Amino acid sequence: VSVYHVYATPDGVSFGDPVVVETIAQPDKWWADVVGPKIGGLWTPPEGVVNFDDIQAIIQTFERVPDAPHWAAVDLDAEVPNAVINLTDVQLTILSFEGGPYPFSDPANCP
Repeated sequence: VSVYHVYATPDGVSFGDPVVVETIAQPDKWWADVVGPKIGGLWTPPEGVVNFDDIQAIIQTFERVPDAPHWAAVDLDAEVPNAVINLTDVQLTILSFEGGPYPFSDPANCP
């Protein structure tokens, strides 16, 4: 598990308090939750459930629908993001929906 301290600076000299972000040993069963429901034409953040909203978001990104999520939010395949949205991303979402395990290696620790 890695811990990141993210600092903001207005001038490159003074820094605010850090935002502390920790990784997890392995994603939980909702690892393919890429969006929440679409409300008012906008996708909401992931809500902890993998469902048809996630599949629809990936398909809309594949089809390049104007209000689709950014590709980085829905690019589940491969282990290293490749900026290619295709049916494998949908297949991985279905795997997660069915309770399948995270198919890639655990997140790496940073030095």
